[in-house]
Amino acid sequence: MNEKDYDKIFYEISKGYSVVNLHCGKAFIKHASLKEINLYHETYDYFLEKAKIKKIPTSKELFESLSETGQWTETQEKELQQQEAELKNLKQTEKKLFREFEKKPIRERINEVKKSLKENQGLKDSFTKITAENYAEKKSNEFFIQRCVYRDEKLSSLLWTEEEFQELDISEIAEVFNSYHECLAKFSEKNLKQISISGVFRNMIGVFDEDLSNFFNEPLINSSFYKVNLLNYAKMFTSIFKNKDIPAEISNDADKILNYLDEMNTKKEKAKRILDKSERSDGFSYAKASKEDLEDIGIRKTGKDIHKIAKEKGGELTMEDFMEMHKK
Repeated sequence: MNEKDYDKIFYEISKGYSVVNLHCGKAFIKHASLKEINLYHETYDYFLEKAKIKKIPTSKELFESLSETGQWTETQEKELQQQEAELKNLKQTEKKLFREFEKKPIRERINEVKKSLKENQGLKDSFTKITAENYAEKKSNEFFIQRCVYRDEKLSSLLWTEEEFQELDISEIAEVFNSYHECLAKFSEKNLKQISISGVFRNMIGVFDEDLSNFFNEPLINSSFYKVNLLNYAKMFTSIFKNKDIPAEISNDADKILNYLDEMNTKKEKAKRILDKSERSDGFSYAKASKEDLEDIGIRKTGKDIHKIAKEKGGELTMEDFMEMHKK
């Protein structure tokens, strides 16, 4: 997307609602705040208890029964949890690598684990269609949607009463849910991060001090989560631009900025490990560090004696000094 697209999304966030066209005409979807989320949780708890009274089994009860019949065993559950943990660890490992030949096998393993995890999770999910939790989630989702769709832009009149919403047929309810999710997909975390450093929004927060809590001229407790998250990202990037030296060629791309900072932190950690290891094994030189390791963190292996350089610098080197003196 371009700057104009991000500006449009920001304006929509500032209004607190989005417009959709349904079978019954134009509708206004309120962006959820703490009030709507709290109503969702309260409704979920209500319908969960109602399901238990109706003797609909909970997930725990269901899987205890499935374990007894061998349809879903403890071994399968442990395998699923191990795959989730492995996938998380693999993704963290990939972030810490810089050379492509090191990343390639990690990515291949990630794809393998993802495929197997999807299959196992799909099998498990197939058993949970009739549980107390599933029933409560379905009913609370319907209640949540009904409470977020209005007939006017002032958000003063709901489009349906609870009774009217329950009278909608399956296709009409499906249309409402699809329109809701399609309409709000633009407010992704990726887009919110980019808006926080772009266009009209960036110019507007420039007139504020560090405190942005009154930016939308309403109590934060009543603000949508999109507004709150946008202000948090703005605060984070303001601090980054103030305290970090960001290359000009990536300064307009939020994801590239964060990836750059992650890489710099990883390189500093790796540089510290190499320096510590070299100090223990080779005085204050890094002669035993491999050429690839040093180039990985932006250092050329020149054979300089760190102890001598430190002496010239007054007897002490910071990690920033180390990175600066030996960068390519």
